[in-house]
This record gives sequence, structure tokens and C-alpha cells, in this order.
Amino acid sequence: MQRLLLTLIVLAGASRAAADEQGRFVDRVYHDDAGAHKYVVYLPADYSGEKRWPVILYLHGAAGRGNDAVNHLDDGLAPVLRIRESYPAIVVFPQCENRRDPLLECWTASSPDGRRAVEILAEVEREYSIDPERRVLSGWSMGGYGAWSLAAAYPEMWSAVVPLAGGGDPGTVASIGSTPVWAIHGGRDRAIQPVQSEQMVAALQDAGGDAELTVIEDMGHDVWMSAFSSELLLEWMLDPESQPRDSDALKTVCTAFLASGESDLLLGEFKPALIVPRAVSLRLGNDALRTLSYALPEAIPANMLTGAVDDVHFTVEVQGDEFEITLSDLRYTTVYDHIDVEARENGTVHLLVGAKPLELRIGKTTVSGPEHSAEAGPVMIRLGHRRPVWIDLNVRPQIVEGEFDLLTEQITFEIPDDNWMITPPEEVTAEGEGLTPDLVRTGIVGGLYLRREEIEQAIREAVPRTISEAANHLEPLAANSLVQEVWPLPIFKPRLRLQLDDVSVDRDGISIAMAMIAAPSHRGHGPDQPIVVSPIGPEAKDIPRGRQLEIGVAPGLLAPLSQMSVAGDAARVDVRDMPDSAFFRLGDRDELMRVIPALGQLPDDVEIRAEIMLAGPFTVEELEIETSTVEVGPEAGSATSNGLQPSAGFSEEIHGMFHLHRASVVVSVRNSESDEWNHCVRFDVDVKQLATVDIQHMGDRRRIRFGWDGEPEMEVTADSTGALAVNHAEVDLEYFESLMRECWNSWVAETPQTFKDLPDLNLAPARLRLEDIASVNSLMVARYLTPPIFITNYKQKDVAYQVRGPNSQWSRTFTLPPGESHRYDVPYSLMLRRADTPYRVSPTPVPLGTRFEFGREDDQP
Repeated sequence: MQRLLLTLIVLAGASRAAADEQGRFVDRVYHDDAGAHKYVVYLPADYSGEKRWPVILYLHGAAGRGNDAVNHLDDGLAPVLRIRESYPAIVVFPQCENRRDPLLECWTASSPDGRRAVEILAEVEREYSIDPERRVLSGWSMGGYGAWSLAAAYPEMWSAVVPLAGGGDPGTVASIGSTPVWAIHGGRDRAIQPVQSEQMVAALQDAGGDAELTVIEDMGHDVWMSAFSSELLLEWMLDPESQPRDSDALKTVCTAFLASGESDLLLGEFKPALIVPRAVSLRLGNDALRTLSYALPEAIPANMLTGAVDDVHFTVEVQGDEFEITLSDLRYTTVYDHIDVEARENGTVHLLVGAKPLELRIGKTTVSGPEHSAEAGPVMIRLGHRRPVWIDLNVRPQIVEGEFDLLTEQITFEIPDDNWMITPPEEVTAEGEGLTPDLVRTGIVGGLYLRREEIEQAIREAVPRTISEAANHLEPLAANSLVQEVWPLPIFKPRLRLQLDDVSVDRDGISIAMAMIAAPSHRGHGPDQPIVVSPIGPEAKDIPRGRQLEIGVAPGLLAPLSQMSVAGDAARVDVRDMPDSAFFRLGDRDELMRVIPALGQLPDDVEIRAEIMLAGPFTVEELEIETSTVEVGPEAGSATSNGLQPSAGFSEEIHGMFHLHRASVVVSVRNSESDEWNHCVRFDVDVKQLATVDIQHMGDRRRIRFGWDGEPEMEVTADSTGALAVNHAEVDLEYFESLMRECWNSWVAETPQTFKDLPDLNLAPARLRLEDIASVNSLMVARYLTPPIFITNYKQKDVAYQVRGPNSQWSRTFTLPPGESHRYDVPYSLMLRRADTPYRVSPTPVPLGTRFEFGREDDQP
């Protein structure tokens, strides 16, 4: 979120990797009685048969199934290998070809693909130089289940086993014995709950095995991205006997990776399938701009504060002779000391930019005349070496093809006489009678001082360009984090990005409307060209004109997103693969035979399965917001003249009806001699379920709770026109509805309420805090305010202190009585020092939105 804000505020300021010459990813084919089977082997860049190499067998997730030798490289180790310069192991990537059976059984040791994976590994070991003492097994999701199964079936083969987001039958793990296992799971994984790994690790530990589980709380199902990017995990995989499994260290590394934003590099090609215009709004009011201005100098990346300037050519006349002067290899570098931003009534944004210093380097100066010539360089023009130099701009923002374009309407910049200097060139060559290097140096420096207007113009042209480039290169809002919070189902989650649609400026702030661009979660499930739906939110000019930061999301966004999954046939899953066991009864043979009596007449070797398909969109309806009072303890309250008192916080409840317009349960059969499933009966289910999002205000903290409430509204119909002849009258629709209702209620009951602390938008040193949520102009709008600073006295005597801001002197001395607090409503952090002690104490920083307390630990501030 903070990167989105900085991107917008800066108005102020992979496909499959190709093999290298030695070959990295090598396409291979394994042949057996069932035919030819493609797989891929990764070889290190410096692979040589002169030494033995570790080998890793990696089992991919469900989306990689097929026989194209491509899809299975979209998750896990392969994306990590693409962006690494080197990797010290050979990695084998078999591909699961079974796309018909339950996902979690596809890699098991008893399955054809599971057995074939081990045979492919053996073939690789025959043809490459492999160290059999360092043979590692790993897999993610479906592959994590496979890793547990193959580890139990072939325990003597592996030096280490790393299942990620996996699970299986705890009753099978005892055979793994002393083979070291490090299981890893995301704490927010809704596709495969962490309890699946917990049960497997606990069973192996109870059997005397060597296993450890690391749950990374902030990660979801894609835990592989941070785990496999960790050198810590790699070192353990290759040498588990001497490297400890440090869960705390791995959690720290993975959390840092998540914050770095590097995960986008691992997700592969983002192929848009859906564009929803005006789905998200951002209002940057002038009060918020004032706060965020303090973050801008640190927010602009260093590479955006330097750039090239076009060569300068001019002619001078000296004693009747003309000389051609060329200034080439010009580059500027600056550090922004201060940036003020304010929206104006005429639709422009006023920027006041202070640069300290601003340097222009002239790499080469060439002088060419009839009888004389010279070359010199480099020359350094340094501005703001004493104090900031100020550039005053009025720009009109517009959006062209999804990117900011700033039209400069007015810019004022003059170089102060006493605040700039020119460094003479270090190297000079001179040709011609009487022309010496010293004369050239003097002439160049003096000439540049005389051409101050040209230098000022070059800076006027460079600064707006720098700001525009910075705005378009800073990272946008991580839209996938947004959908992580609002997507109501544990599966079928799309990938999302935001694109700027429209911008409007008024006297109170800047309004920006953004489109949501979606790609399917699985490769190959989207259209050739993206579908563009009608806008679902207001134009930028119609976004409410507040003076704070307001972020709006159109509730109607869920409908086109879910419809995309339906159209791409991505939203279907065998009930045995559902992340919650609540729905397993829908696939139970006995239950299905009671619902469809004709199934009881089939031979015992005929398989029966039930799939759940998302056949219609889901929407959010009947949104309501309620506010209630909650009590929070003294530690979260404010100190008053009467001492510290408990504070009455408040809670905002947002009630919405999630409407799943059509979910189909498709029952199919297959005999033992066929690979094809035959449709039998389809049950269509329409469900409405009340959900509540509760945002709790507790002093300095905000917390969000999501949970399902009440009984569902449900309608069920049946269609028995499948390949298997079924008498529709014999289908027990009433029993199926009761079964479906029980499964749904069980899932709702088992789904834990989600509690999550909402941190401030920390744009160091600026900070903004969620204040309230409202429904405005077809948007759910979250409003953020600048949080105050509190200074509280817990001592038994008065305390005298002083404060200052980033651009001010020390204040007068303030006296704070015992048990009281002083509140500062300022848009910046403060420095604080005691004024009543005989000894010098270093000033203490007090960040925006925090509470400083005298007397909690000792007598010092």
C-alpha cells in the first residue's frame, strides 16, 4: 500500500528461461511401457562431470499438470532458478500427466506419476554426475503431498525432505524414520490449512522421526516463493547434518522477502484476461499530501535522482574568430531535501522542491576554432552546497496509456549568486599558439558562470522529467494483497494488478480512478484477448473531495472477477481436494447412492466422484455499516488531567450478503477399463451467506475481524440428463439439499474468524492511520488520518521538556504534570529532549503516531 501512495504522490518529486551456451534447463523424454513422458533437468551453469553434484527431485503443484514440459515450471524451484545467477545443485522436474483424478493423490507413491518420478530420477542419475549421498526430495501443494508419500515409500533414498504446503496420511510417516524433514507452511494458507502439515510432523515426531515444521504467519499458499528464495533453506537441504533447522531465522528471512516486493519476479507471465475500469479509487487530499510530503525525499529511489542531459552546442566569438563549443556527456545528480505538494483549484498541482545539492557533471568540453582547439573534462557544477536551491513548479497531471504524464505549465528556478560553484576541469589538452591548459580552464569556468541562464534552463527541463520517471517506475499497489483480504473462497483466486484510469485535481486534493486488471491463477484458463467490462465506479472527477487519504473499492468488483474464473473453466475441484473436510461428504459413495439410488446398481469397481464447479459469479449485496462502543484498557488510552483513564474505543461492523449465484455439484462415474468420466447428475446450488467485517479502534491500534454469520439461504435444483440414465424422480433432492446445507454450515463453523492487526501506512517518516469506513458513491471507502503524537508523564513529579520538528528550532520549555499527556497534531515526527536535568541527554526521536512515556523504564527520556 505504501508504495502505491508514494507512486501517486511522486507527482511531487517471466516466460521460460532460455538455456545459456552450456544449458540450464534441459528438455528430456523418459520412455516406458506407457509411452513417452517429457521432463526437464536443470543443470548448474558450471556443471561438469568431474565432480559429483547434489540432486533435488521437485514435485510441482496442481496447475502444472499436463504433458507440455512447460506448465510445471511455473511454481516452486524453477521460477527461483530463472532469476538466480547460480544454483549449486541439479534439479529434476517431472510433470504429472494425470489431470482426471483427485489432485492430492496424483503424486502418491502408488500412482503412475509418483512411481514415474522416481524412475526419472534414476535415469538422471545414470546420465549425470550425481552424489547419491545428497539426494533431496521436495514439493509444493499437490507436490507437497507427494513429497510426504514418496518419503514414506522410499525413506532410504533421501538425504533430506522438504514438503511445502503439503499433507497426507499421518499413519504412513513412521517409515520415514531418521531421514530429516523440514516442512514449511504459510500461516494464511486457505487452500491447504497449516493443520495438514502439523498433523504429519507431529505423527513423525511421535514415531521418533527427525522432523520440524516452520509456519510463516504472513504467507499464504504461495509460501514457496519466499522459502526457496532463502539461502538458509538451501544450505540445510544440501547439508542437513551440519546445518541446523532455524525456524525463527527462516521466518525472518521469508518475511523480509515478502516485504521486498520481489515475489512478482517469480510469478511468470501476467496475461490479462479481464479489465474492470474504475474499480478502485484513491483520494489524496491536501491534508494527507502535507503529511506525505515529509516522506517524499526518502521515497524516490536513488536511480531516479540521476540522469543524462542532451549535449549543448553554441558558438562564441573571440577577437574576431568564431569558436564552436560542445558540452557532452552531461549528467545530473541531486538529493531532494524537501518537497511540498498542494493541489490547486485550477486543476494543477503546485510543487516546491528543495535540492541539496544539485550537481551537473560535464564529462567533456570541446573547443574548436580556426587555429586553436582544446578538450577538457570533467567539469562539475554544484548548486545548493550551502543551503537547498528551490524549484517552483505548477504541473497538470494526466494519464496516458496507464502512466502519469506531467504537463509543466510553469516553472521558476534561479541560481543564487552565493549558492553555486564550478570546479575546473581536471584534464585539459590545448593546441594552437598561445593557448595553454590554464587559459582553457579559466575560459571554461568563466564561460560557464556567464552562461548561468542556460544552466538554469537545463535544470528546469530535467527536474520535471525526473519526477515523471520516478512516478512511473515506483512499484504500484500490490493488488494481490487486496484480493487476499476480500476473496471469500479458499480456491480459484485470480492474480491482480492496478492500472491508472483517470485523474482529477481540485482545490482540496487529487482524485485517481484505477482499473483492476486480472489474470487467471492457472496458465491457459484465460481468453486470447482480455475482456473489458463496463466501469463499476465513479470517474475521478466524481470521487468525494475529502482533504484526507481515502481508498475506495467497488463492491461490484467480485462479480466480474468470479465470472472470469467461471468462463475460464478454472473454478472446479474434486470435493476430495477441497481445503476443508466439511465438503468431503458430498463425494462419499454411500451418501451419493442415497441421493441417486441408480448408483447403487453399479458394479463395485465403478468409480464415483463429485466435483464442485463455480458456474456463476458471486456478488456482495446489502452492505450496511454499524458503529458500537468497545472498552480498551488504560495502556491504549490517553492521559488526562485526572490521570490515566481507560479509553472508550469503537468498533465498525460492515455487514454484507455474499451471494454465490450458482455452484454446481457434478456427479460422474467411470468404469475400471476407461479413463473417461461420464456425467451423471448435476446439482445447482444458489447460496446467500451473511458476512461481517469488524474494524476495531483500540487506542493507537486498529484490528480487522472477518467472519461468517447466521444461517445460509439456499436453493437447490437437479439436472439428471447425463450420460448415465437416471430417473429424475428417483433423485432425492431434499436429502441432497440437507446434505449440502450441513456441509456448508460445517465449513462456516470450522472456518476460523480471521483477526488481523491493521498497521499504520508507515511511509517513514510520515504515517497515516485508518480512521473510519463509509459507503460513498458505490464505493466502500477507507479514510486515513495523520495520527497524533502523545507525550505522557508516568513519573510522580513534573517533567520539563522541549521538542522540535524536522525544519524548526527547539521549542520553548513545556511542563508536563504527573499523570497527564500532551497531544501534538503535526504531520511529522518530533525530536524530544529533557529541559530539567543538570546533565546533557541526547535527543530522542518520537515517530509520528506513537506515544512517548516518561517514567516507564527509568528517569531518562
